[in-house]
Amino acid sequence: MLAFPLTPFADESVNGYLLRLAEENFMDSSAALLREAGVRLKARYSEAELNAVSETHGLDCAGIQQLAGFSQVAGSLSQGRFLRTAAVPVCVECLRASAYIRQAWHHQLFTACPEHQRSLLEACSECSAPLDLKRHSITTCRCGYDLTTADVAPADPASLWVASLLWPASGISLPGLEALPQDVDAFLLFLANLTLAEPHRKNAPIDTDKALAVCQASHQIGNNLLPRFRDFVEAKIEAANQMASSRFMLNLGSWYRELNTEFAGEVYAPLREMAHRLILERANAPINRKMKQLGAELLGLKATLTAAEAARTLKSSADRIVALVKSGALGGTILQGATSEFCLVKRTEVEAHQQAAADFLYGKDLLKLLGISRRTRDRFAETGLLSPVSEMQRPLFARGDYRKSEALALLERLTESCGEIDEPKRSLSFADISGKRFSNAQANDLLKRVFAGDLKPLGRVRGIQGFAAFRFDEETLADVSAQHSTGIEFTITDLTKITPWKHQTIKGWIDAGYLRARVEPGKKYRTFISLADLIAFLSTYVVAADAADRLGSKSAWLKGTMKRVGALVTGPSGEVESGLLLSVDALVNIVSNRAPTWSRPSKPSARTSQNPELKAVVDWYCQPPEVLCV
Repeated sequence: MLAFPLTPFADESVNGYLLRLAEENFMDSSAALLREAGVRLKARYSEAELNAVSETHGLDCAGIQQLAGFSQVAGSLSQGRFLRTAAVPVCVECLRASAYIRQAWHHQLFTACPEHQRSLLEACSECSAPLDLKRHSITTCRCGYDLTTADVAPADPASLWVASLLWPASGISLPGLEALPQDVDAFLLFLANLTLAEPHRKNAPIDTDKALAVCQASHQIGNNLLPRFRDFVEAKIEAANQMASSRFMLNLGSWYRELNTEFAGEVYAPLREMAHRLILERANAPINRKMKQLGAELLGLKATLTAAEAARTLKSSADRIVALVKSGALGGTILQGATSEFCLVKRTEVEAHQQAAADFLYGKDLLKLLGISRRTRDRFAETGLLSPVSEMQRPLFARGDYRKSEALALLERLTESCGEIDEPKRSLSFADISGKRFSNAQANDLLKRVFAGDLKPLGRVRGIQGFAAFRFDEETLADVSAQHSTGIEFTITDLTKITPWKHQTIKGWIDAGYLRARVEPGKKYRTFISLADLIAFLSTYVVAADAADRLGSKSAWLKGTMKRVGALVTGPSGEVESGLLLSVDALVNIVSNRAPTWSRPSKPSARTSQNPELKAVVDWYCQPPEVLCV
């Protein structure tokens, strides 16, 4: 067990965390820390080695495993690719802000900091030694030089662009692709090899100079991907045509094979489709079947579809179609050509699967179909009116969780007994029932009664589609739900919308016991704050951030003064760091020249523990400011 354990940062690397632990516990290096567990210092550890380190020093095993997985870096680091094995450069500005080693710094193509727009420091400015993690301190070189004082140059645009793609917090993606690929680093190397004079070999080590060259070459095509990739393909096709050879594919280059094998995912479909179309339109040579994905002798077989055609019809991928045919899950045939393998699928089989999958839709599409909100859909699911279908029970190519036929039948059941009406003055819709007007128990009970036939709608408003058209009598619903009345309640999200408070701050107050709330268990863990509890909280505490904002100050500036006079609220583990609160009672005592904790024990509190009438609480709270002041 370590005398001084540390909590790892979310984006901290495992070796950086071990070095920080060693430094905190007065060890020479992280190697000394690992030596006690029988493990040597290296770039990547096995699961057994991480478990041994955790057990030896009493560390959180799950947390260590998460750090070792490089979850905060996009790309292939988790598979051991592009991993720096020796020196790990650092961002000087990041070390100044918080002294720990980021996971992204271990990536060979990460040569700049997107946050500070600076290049990473690779070697000590004093002794020129590489910055490996065998040193005894995060911020100090072996020679004693303070790395945070080093002067680094601004990063070039190409390095910043590549680093931003590898850093998920930047939120950028490759233009022309629907999402950021999981193997984005491998794809960047592929783009760089398209124009590099000497292409980089797969899995070969990448030093700093090579990394900068890869960044420049990949940025040249990647920052405007589709147009520049098109220009590249057209140039390659023209060069292959100039050779006037039957070996067109060989003359085209190895990039086409790599594109179709290494980058066969759906996210790269626009690039593959562009390459296929251009080759078919411009190649002046016989085209082999593998490139076209279609054999000339198969054009007349309309009863069958190729894997690509079946994939387009079923909104799937060709690789999945081939795998299903080979396993027997999908009816079809595998034909072996001279050099290629062709997959044929029966059209009747494809159409049957297409029809079965057409009855399924995603939750977002369900909202549009029924004219309901997400909250109403969740209410329907809670009461069993709409049931998501598990993955094991869905058809093979179903895309969605809900059955369209079931949703339409539910709508039809209510539509049959309702006529069209004009918009009533005092009425409620399904959105109102599912909203804040009623508690969860009340809303679920009302929905069950509606679809059981116990509560009849007034009718359907003309010109409105779906469940949004139905209206119910407000007084009738209030009478039915009166027995379950729990008053006005807010969720944490509701409070974030009507106050400047943050979600995490409100949750911290609730966890610390300052703000009372009730928790509703279920599939979705939800917290509710009643109006009475909110009023009690505001009458007991002053939110320091709100007071500072009104005074043109900052809560951090008020903290010291309020702590000295005893008005700062403290929790079980000390001062509340986020969402500082000031005690109203302490402030009153201080103004009255009393001790902050003074109270008159002989006189009972004026507050009663009885719950007041909700209407009285709301009426008092909603009075004009001048009345409240009086």
